[in-house]
Amino acid sequence: MVCSTAWAYGAARSGLGLGWPWAAYDWATAGVGGVAHNIPLPQNKKRKGRRFTIAVSSDKVLMMENKKPRWSSDYLPDETLRARAQHFPRNSGVEERALAISRRLPTRPAVFAEIGVYAGDVSEMVLRWRPDVDAVLVDSWTAAPLGSDWEKTRDGHAAMCQTEHELVYQFCRERMAFAGSAVRIMPLDSLTAAALVDNATLDLVFLDADHSLEAVRSDIEAWLPKVKPGGWIGGHDYANEMFPLFGVKQAVDERFGSQVELDANYTWFVRV
Repeated sequence: MVCSTAWAYGAARSGLGLGWPWAAYDWATAGVGGVAHNIPLPQNKKRKGRRFTIAVSSDKVLMMENKKPRWSSDYLPDETLRARAQHFPRNSGVEERALAISRRLPTRPAVFAEIGVYAGDVSEMVLRWRPDVDAVLVDSWTAAPLGSDWEKTRDGHAAMCQTEHELVYQFCRERMAFAGSAVRIMPLDSLTAAALVDNATLDLVFLDADHSLEAVRSDIEAWLPKVKPGGWIGGHDYANEMFPLFGVKQAVDERFGSQVELDANYTWFVRV
């Protein structure tokens, strides 16, 4: 397979020249199977977000926030979010997805997870709009096995070779550097990552990974318990007519039925 987009990402990455200004937490080498460690991540001086300590053990990753005063559970109005969006232009689909997520995040400091991050466009926009929000970003950044259900969906990401995925991963890390300790990047498959996150710790989960039917079913079951009561689970490409082989709509309808709430750019959400 020819890595056609690898050169573009390589050029973009070298042009950015951002580096990685803090000791990034590497989930692949941090000793998840070993003795528990408390790893404080340094607070980014330019961004006032919450500070977390990550406790890594053989079976859990616990996100423990410092105690804060209780905030109102109201949501920021769309006009506020749109005003902020003008300072961080992206293509309309990215902005629409970021807005759909942001309007469901409470005004108090919150934590959301994006499963299937790719280059991080959507999460970057949410984090720039909401400096009080933290993010858990999950993506395997690995090529789809030949003949896999994911490849059969004809998703463009599934057609990428490993070199392309690795370049996009590095690009995403550099893109998220501005957020400092507000971001946890987990280069793992969805189900492995879900097993490392405590239940009822996330305000919103957004699923945008493998869109094959069984994968979406598995992602929903794995991540639904991670959402706090009153939070949201959602995702992308619900009834996207450009990709008739995607299993998103069937999996979501089977699990949630009439509870599904639709938003722009083929997004779906369910209140937990």
